[in-house]
Amino acid sequence: MFARLAFCALAVFVLLLPFSATAQEQTRSFDEISASWQETLEAVREELADTAPSPARIAELQGDLNRLIGEADAAERRALAELTPLGQERDALGPPPAEGEPDERPEITEARRDIQERIAVFEARLRQAQLAETQANVLLRDISRAQQEELTAELLTLFPSPLEPQTWLDAFGQAVTVLGRALAAPLEWYGEAPSITSQPGPYFLAVLAFLLAGVLAWPVRLFLKDRFGRDSAISDPSYARRLLAVVVDGAADALLPLLALAALAGALIGQGLLTGDFAELIAAGLRILAFFLLVAGLARAALSPKLPAWRIVPTSPDGAVALANGITAFAAVNALFSFGWATIDITMTPRPEALVSVFLLIAITVVTILLMGLLPSRFWPEAKGIGSSYWPAARLLIWLLLIAAPLTALAGYAFLGGFLLSRLVFFALLLGGLLLLRAIVREGLEQLLTPEGSWSGVVMRSSGLSEQGARVLLFWISLAIDAALVLGSLYLLLNLLGVPSALLNLWTREIVTGFEIGGLTISPLDFVLAVVIFLLALAATGVVKRLLSDRLLPQTRLDVGVRHSIVAASGYVGVILALLLGIAALGLDLSNIAIIAGALSVGIGFGLREVVNNFVSGLLLLIERPVKVGDWIVTAGHEGMVKHISVRATEIETFDRASVILPNSELITQPVTNWTHKNRVARTTVKVGVAYGSDTQLVHDLLLSCAQEHPDVLDTPAAYVLFRNFGDSALEFELRAYVRDTDYYLRVGSDLHFAVDRVFREHKITIPFPQRDLHIVTAPGHAVAPHGGPTAATAPRGGEVGPEGGAEGGDGGSGEGGDR
Repeated sequence: MFARLAFCALAVFVLLLPFSATAQEQTRSFDEISASWQETLEAVREELADTAPSPARIAELQGDLNRLIGEADAAERRALAELTPLGQERDALGPPPAEGEPDERPEITEARRDIQERIAVFEARLRQAQLAETQANVLLRDISRAQQEELTAELLTLFPSPLEPQTWLDAFGQAVTVLGRALAAPLEWYGEAPSITSQPGPYFLAVLAFLLAGVLAWPVRLFLKDRFGRDSAISDPSYARRLLAVVVDGAADALLPLLALAALAGALIGQGLLTGDFAELIAAGLRILAFFLLVAGLARAALSPKLPAWRIVPTSPDGAVALANGITAFAAVNALFSFGWATIDITMTPRPEALVSVFLLIAITVVTILLMGLLPSRFWPEAKGIGSSYWPAARLLIWLLLIAAPLTALAGYAFLGGFLLSRLVFFALLLGGLLLLRAIVREGLEQLLTPEGSWSGVVMRSSGLSEQGARVLLFWISLAIDAALVLGSLYLLLNLLGVPSALLNLWTREIVTGFEIGGLTISPLDFVLAVVIFLLALAATGVVKRLLSDRLLPQTRLDVGVRHSIVAASGYVGVILALLLGIAALGLDLSNIAIIAGALSVGIGFGLREVVNNFVSGLLLLIERPVKVGDWIVTAGHEGMVKHISVRATEIETFDRASVILPNSELITQPVTNWTHKNRVARTTVKVGVAYGSDTQLVHDLLLSCAQEHPDVLDTPAAYVLFRNFGDSALEFELRAYVRDTDYYLRVGSDLHFAVDRVFREHKITIPFPQRDLHIVTAPGHAVAPHGGPTAATAPRGGEVGPEGGAEGGDGGSGEGGDR
């Protein structure tokens, strides 16, 4: 109970903290705030002009300027919020009377004067805030420019050449000095530290913190690895399980063992018991050790050389072992050289040039050799998918950078060589971390939003999402996450390449809040807001349409056609309102749209009538969607699948694989048969005739069984058989069956014809040929062939000539039924 109350109190405190800060800000007058801005700006200018501030002081100055920009931006918003209603009040009063017009009432004149004075006050505040923000941005750019110039000068510093023997001799002597000071650091600390016997309490607390952290970290590490880590008993773990094992094993092996050491060092340094160079060496060693353990642990967990089933990096078993060993060796060597560089920085200021030149050359060369051992193609599978075509070029670029780094250091530009190599390593680590993070997030989303996921059932039941809706949501969330990761990695990459963080923050602020192009302010936030408002308005329009069509209009006596017209009109109005709201959110001037509309109307009068007709028809097609992509349609002279709908024309692919470009107006003004408009169910009909005397009930049952046995024929609606007619030559039946998808319409019809022919043959049911009875009248004196037929020289009257030139017919002499 107490914990719950404490949590609620903390939550209330966090929620009220911004309001308390705002209240404190509002207690100060604008003049006081403006004066503090000028003081901050003057202090920064003086400090930048007098001396070159340290990196820590530069960070403080940047923080002061960023706070000033935030305050100025808030003041601008407050001023604009006050100016908007004041402008409306001024417009409501109207312009003052012109010369020669009657004077207005004194109270109106006084109100106009008061409003104008208040407007002048807030306009002055707005300009002051804008000026202060501009000046702060200028100073931030100056600081960033100075940082870039300093970085450039540092990278182009020429050190003593490592090719000269004297450089190596000097470096050796300087290295001995550094080593001696590093070894003397703990002795100096011990001599200056309080005696353990006289003041054992602080040291006892530090040792207790060390033991407590170790006692807590070790069982937590074992529990995490046993519960979530790799398990040799599981032979086929899922991808999500493997990702979890990589994170748990890597973090447990790397971070948890450092808790004990960090607790000890933190307790000693925090109480002032660990001071001087020794404290700095301990802190640097812990940071470097954490980096080594994290890189090596994650690499071995991801490659899993001893448990191939848990591997998430696609490589061969030999490649996994070689890569794991190589990355571990690289991390160890990198940690060793990093600690050496930190030792030089701590013990000798400024750094000795000869030692820097030789040390960086050795470090860069050794690390380069280790990194080259990780690049052979036999360790990496063939890259496939997006960006695979760039992998050979990327590998070539990596090789060139690895070769250039030691050569640059050998030429005397040690810092430049170290910069090239370190940025390449940092970029590789950044890329690996981002890919691992992306894989974890994507796998978590798939577990929540795909039917195969373990939590998808709970999410879909609680949210009401369908399977298709969940897949669409997964796509858009994944796209947003990828965009955020790309933008974040771009920010970090630019920072790694030497672009100051202040300049990056300034660029980010300008991009987010808006930038001007040709007098037009473009703001990505406004664009996103406009899109969101437009989509929400469209969603509201859909809700209104469903409400009208399902609830309100069915209760009226209106005709169905009228109801559909009202629903369609409400949809058009909703789309127009959504567009207007989106335009208003963007802050576009509607007068420009009016000018465009006027120019368009003039163009229509000069011959663009058909183009605009197709344009409007395309909008109707895209909004009303009587025809959509993927539909099977039949128009006057054309039949095929809709492939693309643009605002001018629709592309139809016929079944002969020819493309027909059809103007949109024809789909609006001409009849169109759409086989897949509402659903993809189609009815196929098999017409068949059987001989007179056949068992009609058996025919009915056989036809129905043919339909019922076909897997693509629906049970609901059920197939049925019609006895259509007593024909001239046969009893006419029709089998009508419903096919589940129009894609199978022709094939199902063909299958049913084959099935009918087969079962009729099996049950001796005859499908007769067309028959006619002919009555032949012969002229007197003409001979009559045997069996009552004419001779070859006699031409029949009233008969039809068959394919071979003879008369078609049945029993010509019977005369039953008369002439037909």
